[in-house]
Amino acid sequence: MTSTSNYRSEAGQRAMMGMYADMLERWPVPHDEQIVETRYGDAFVVSFGDTAAPPLVLLHGAASNSAMWSGDAAAYAAEFRVHAVDLPGDAGRSTPSRPPYGGPTYVEWLGDVFDALRIERARVVGLSLGGWIAMRFAAAQASRVDRLVVISPGGIVPVRKTFIERMFGWMMPRGAGRTSLSKMNMAGLGTAMIKGIMKKKNVLSLPELIAAAQHAGVRLVACTMTMDLMGIKREELIDGVEEGGVATYLDRAGSANVNLFIG
Repeated sequence: MTSTSNYRSEAGQRAMMGMYADMLERWPVPHDEQIVETRYGDAFVVSFGDTAAPPLVLLHGAASNSAMWSGDAAAYAAEFRVHAVDLPGDAGRSTPSRPPYGGPTYVEWLGDVFDALRIERARVVGLSLGGWIAMRFAAAQASRVDRLVVISPGGIVPVRKTFIERMFGWMMPRGAGRTSLSKMNMAGLGTAMIKGIMKKKNVLSLPELIAAAQHAGVRLVACTMTMDLMGIKREELIDGVEEGGVATYLDRAGSANVNLFIG
């Protein structure tokens, strides 16, 4: 599994956790806090409401945490045993490493949370990224979802681009597996020949090299200025690629043993 940290510095993480702790202390109803284990790291859960009531699982949006539900906590607690779960890789107390969005990772993660909380079937409410996770979980494990509520779920509306941005998209390859040789392309024949030779000699393909690098801990950072100029959206990046500007690159490069900038 490849993952990326959600914090740029330990100081920033400490400041965020301090604010979160203050908000949890002011939680409007009695609650319990616990850490449950998943195959993708620890998950922090805020539970409240009658333990005998039907279970309700809340999933917050990106760049947030379970404190966002505090304003409605009393209303939820009046009818349900509520479990507000911090998403991995966000501004909560769950693991600071974010799993890749592709594949079954988030479905497996939420399934592990259900198992740890001994929930067989529950109502699930998700906001934005949480809504996307909730929908994927419901599609994959429908028997465990009693009711599903999604609020402004992510991943549904197609990416909107200007005409110029669409032109850049038409000119660029659709992923690492479809790149061509600039001067040896020969209408695609050169690329096919090189790929055939690489396969015959057991040379890893570009997608495989990228995956191997990420597995080894290499951090891939896409230049936000270039993305903005060419109309590339975050949703179009391959899994595991971060976004960053010049300051981010210089900060990461200063603490790295090896770094490479590709213009």
